[in-house]
Amino acid sequence: TNNSTILPTAPIITANSSTSICNGDNVILQHNSTLPVSWSTGAVNVPTIAVSQAGTYSVRSISSFGCLSLSSNIIPVIVKPVPVKPVITTSRNPSFCIGQNVVLTSSDVDAVSYLWNNGATTKSITVTETGIFNVKTINSDGCSSPAAVDISTEQNPLPPTPVIVTANGLTTLCQGEIATLKYNSALPVMWSTGATSSTAPVSITGAYTARVTDTKGCVSLPSNSLTITFKPVPVKPIIKQIGSFTLQADPADANQVYEWKYGSTILPIIKDIIKSNNYGIYAVRGANKYTRPEGSFLCYSESAVFDFNNDPTFSNALGVYPNPSIGTITVETQQDIKNAKVTLYRIDGAEIFTNTVSSFDERKVFELGIYGKGTYIIRVKSADFDAAKKIVIE
Repeated sequence: TNNSTILPTAPIITANSSTSICNGDNVILQHNSTLPVSWSTGAVNVPTIAVSQAGTYSVRSISSFGCLSLSSNIIPVIVKPVPVKPVITTSRNPSFCIGQNVVLTSSDVDAVSYLWNNGATTKSITVTETGIFNVKTINSDGCSSPAAVDISTEQNPLPPTPVIVTANGLTTLCQGEIATLKYNSALPVMWSTGATSSTAPVSITGAYTARVTDTKGCVSLPSNSLTITFKPVPVKPIIKQIGSFTLQADPADANQVYEWKYGSTILPIIKDIIKSNNYGIYAVRGANKYTRPEGSFLCYSESAVFDFNNDPTFSNALGVYPNPSIGTITVETQQDIKNAKVTLYRIDGAEIFTNTVSSFDERKVFELGIYGKGTYIIRVKSADFDAAKKIVIE
């Protein structure tokens, strides 16, 4: 037998993985021959070939005499399409602040599932940190697309929390006053009132805060809550003349103090009643007294004004009323007379009553009914004052 005519044994091809591959992948085919080989691709004398194209593949062995074996088993390779490269869209600017997030969403052409580089498998992911993200889509054949263009996210810190105070340091004021709030940052501010000016005037009791915004649009946490309190002021009084030379603020309130003025001069009297030593313009305002950490303070009402004119019935700066009287009379002098002698005379000049008053700094009341009905003269005399009035006791 001529050995040169004997054909070599046909080799057998095996694949290292499935021969149904995705476009862009390959499968390794290998043969079992110990002889040189010729692959159907044209490759020779290599034990394996990497196949990435669809088709059928075979191999033949070559004997030392150059004889080719019969063809090996045929391996069909199927190449499946891959999805198009997806596009990632963002729900907002991917540069965001602490406490915020951005939603990344993949396009879905030919996709039945998704694989993000952080391991997520949903169409959308919510990102709360700085990072680089991409996604691949997977079709019904199980083939993956190329990775989408990377999306970079950036989490930005919040600006420092501001501190707010009042311009004068006071947080308890009177109604009608203004508290000016200020803050300790150069960044733009948003006050809880809605104001955006560098200072915020407030006039209503409440708790106030502020936030600042940096150049990246990040908003700070709220500042300290600053409570501003506005205390009530009394109602505006009116001034009544209740005596010949006596004025009273009405309504009178024992819990209030009063500030009286004659012209522009503040008088040293804080009660609701004042003796008017001079004719002219008087003014009064009531005040509620409060305390705050800085000390006590007064909240004043609006001022009432009274024009105290000369009354000719009060001649010689002496007032006696009511006249006629049933017995009780009130005596006033315009000036604060000291050590004055008050004397009651019958019309015939007989002295029937005398009393010494150390100071006529207020109204003095005398009970004269015990002396019977009639016409009398009452006289007030001191070292530098002497005046008398006729009175009738009924």
